Parts: sequence; C-alpha cells; structure tokens
Amino acid sequence: MLVRSALLLSTLALAAPALAQASDAPAPAGEIISLSPDEKEKALDSGRGVHVGPAIGELPISGLPQVHGELGFMIGTGGMRGAYGTAAMPLGENAGATISFENYRWGHKR
Repeated sequence: MLVRSALLLSTLALAAPALAQASDAPAPAGEIISLSPDEKEKALDSGRGVHVGPAIGELPISGLPQVHGELGFMIGTGGMRGAYGTAAMPLGENAGATISFENYRWGHKR
C-alpha cells in the first residue's frame, strides 16, 4: 500500500507542471447540440421496454449468480506438460472468491 501511495504521489508531482499549463489553455470552441423537451421525451420513450437478447454464442442469463473461469493445458517436447485454471464465483450479493491452480511437469532436461 505504501508503494502504491508513493507511486501516485510521484506521478502527480511529475505531472503538475503539465496540468498547470493545460488549465490555462482556453477550451476549444465547438457546436453544442441539445434536444428540445419534446425530442428528449420521444427519445426516452423509444428506448423503454426494449428487450436486448444475448450476444451470439452467449447463453441466456438465468438470473442466478454463476461461476466464470477458464482452463488451459500445454504439451511440449521432452515430456513437458501442464494444466492450469482459474474460477471466479460470487458469494452472496456483495462478495466473491477467485480460485486458481497450476500443475506443470517440466519433463527431461538434457
């Protein structure tokens, strides 16, 4: 935690002169586009009740918390092989746990 704080402070100290110069520059002139109250209400009404389906290849969500993760395997020369994986799972509504593993056999060294 101390290292993170020191890194943040040193980054801010180095960036301070550039930030001071940037704040003196005038904002670029641009066109502002705004909607009338009727246009705003029409845009909001058109989006209400729209159902968005799952993406291609994605399973529909059941509403229940699910475990997500990945597994991997490797095979190499000289008997080298291994397996690894990780899983993230929800615990209640405000917590989660992540579990990872790896197992490698480096084979014969010649």
